[in-house]
Amino acid sequence: MLMSYLGSIGTVMSGSGFSDALDICYGPNAVVHMISGKAFSRALRGYLLVDAAVTARFMSLVTSGCACTADVEDGSVTQHTDVVSVDELMSAFSSVWSNGCDSEGMAEADEALVALSTRLAEVKNKLLCKSRTAKLQCLYEMDTVKMFIRAERCGDWNLHLIAVTRMLNLFAAAVHFQYAKCARLYLQSMHQNQLPETHPWLHAQFEEHGFHAVRRSDRCWSGLWTDLVIEQE
Repeated sequence: MLMSYLGSIGTVMSGSGFSDALDICYGPNAVVHMISGKAFSRALRGYLLVDAAVTARFMSLVTSGCACTADVEDGSVTQHTDVVSVDELMSAFSSVWSNGCDSEGMAEADEALVALSTRLAEVKNKLLCKSRTAKLQCLYEMDTVKMFIRAERCGDWNLHLIAVTRMLNLFAAAVHFQYAKCARLYLQSMHQNQLPETHPWLHAQFEEHGFHAVRRSDRCWSGLWTDLVIEQE
């Protein structure tokens, strides 16, 4: 599913300069397979590099010394009173890293992150209004990719369903109709009380223990799974 989704991103972003950005780090033949999603490992690394580069560009706008966001068309600058500074972010990070998640450190981090999120949203909304490339929302799609990976690695069942839900529109837009149809049917069977009602024990293992995810090692998990099966029997 993730391979098809990466291919969908490449299809939708074709002609936007996305492949040119990948050409900087990868050869042209490799980029062709990365855009299709077939070269999965390279595609994932390359897409994350592009996402990091674009995000870093946005961060430079909202955390610059003059606290400004640049206008896309004429290069004018809009000043903001509530500036998001790098020092504030680093201070919040250092506080949480050193002292743990205490109430004071988390409050400081929350305030800085909320201000940062607000500024990033302003920049993105301005680009969405004035740039056709920005309307493709590559960053949103990459957030979905990272959400899906996190859900699988952490065994988070609910986050997994949310990530699959966010994939549906792009599958349809990229003409990956089989994945769009099957993913929708999958979500319907998982969401609409079918799994909890028909197989409540299995749903509990997915939701409480994250057994929907594939494990690369059977240590710890094999014994627990065996005990659960014996208990069910």
